[in-house]
Amino acid sequence: MPLHVDGARFFNASVALGLTPRQLAEPADSVAFCLSKGLACPVGSLVVGSKEFIHRAWRGRKLVGGGMRQVGVLAAAGLVALGNGPDGMIDRLAEDHANARLLAEGLASMDAIESPGGLAQPAPGPLDPARPPPTS
Repeated sequence: MPLHVDGARFFNASVALGLTPRQLAEPADSVAFCLSKGLACPVGSLVVGSKEFIHRAWRGRKLVGGGMRQVGVLAAAGLVALGNGPDGMIDRLAEDHANARLLAEGLASMDAIESPGGLAQPAPGPLDPARPPPTS
């Protein structure tokens, strides 16, 4: 049975787990990810897989009316989003994770900040910065 990874925040997961995107995607037959979730691209999602799978996905998108014209400027932002090094966004994700951890620890140290319980953590009480954030 084919395995598809629908990872809106695929690159965040790659950085958080210390795996290359290739290592994270290796068990899957196809992967979808978003360029605007943490990668500073205004819009865009991609699907990656075999040539046959991509053709079927492209055809399905066309059948339901998908497609945009004149998206070159958006494609340029996508290249920056996927870039490595100082000109790209993927290497920056570790900095985002560190800043989020610093904010969580700061909030957890404040007596007036408590969780009502529910999605972020199961029980009411002080925030737990060690708890992973909910995914969307």
